[in-house]
Amino acid sequence: MADEEDDKEGRPQDRGQARREAFLAAAREVFLRRGYRAASVNEVVRIAGGSLATLYQQFGNKEGLFHAFVLDQHARFTADMAPESVDHLELEDGLRAIGVRYLSNLLKPDTLAFYRLVVSEGMQFPEDARRDVERGGRRRAQARQRFSAGAWRPGRRKRPPSRHAARALAQPLSYARHH
Repeated sequence: MADEEDDKEGRPQDRGQARREAFLAAAREVFLRRGYRAASVNEVVRIAGGSLATLYQQFGNKEGLFHAFVLDQHARFTADMAPESVDHLELEDGLRAIGVRYLSNLLKPDTLAFYRLVVSEGMQFPEDARRDVERGGRRRAQARQRFSAGAWRPGRRKRPPSRHAARALAQPLSYARHH
């Protein structure tokens, strides 16, 4: 039976999951600091603890670890994108709050380092890079649509289709990010 410890929210967490999270945290540090080519799985293990055999068992190889790191970063960014609750806000104020949160997260040093890494390594993993960028874009659009769908309540302005409201927010943010 695996030893268990409590995670940040007080739930039991098995050692394998705790080790995976430690490897991903160390991989984040190493990949963001050194880039993919200069990163070493030995350094990841040294920082995270555990063994090289366990890292290979969980991720297969350095490329598998990098792919897991990229997915984890996308998930973190998407989770941090929207404010905790904007349901009480008018549509314009709610979209502005989401936009401010999005841009402030986009401009964090770790996020900028991550995007530089993805761009610089994208040629080595073109299919992964394309898929991960598309997946992240879909998650952000879904978050905007969830808000805009719930933001129109009785007594508020006429409700447009949520995809139009989401697109209205996405266009200036996309322009600011790419120009």
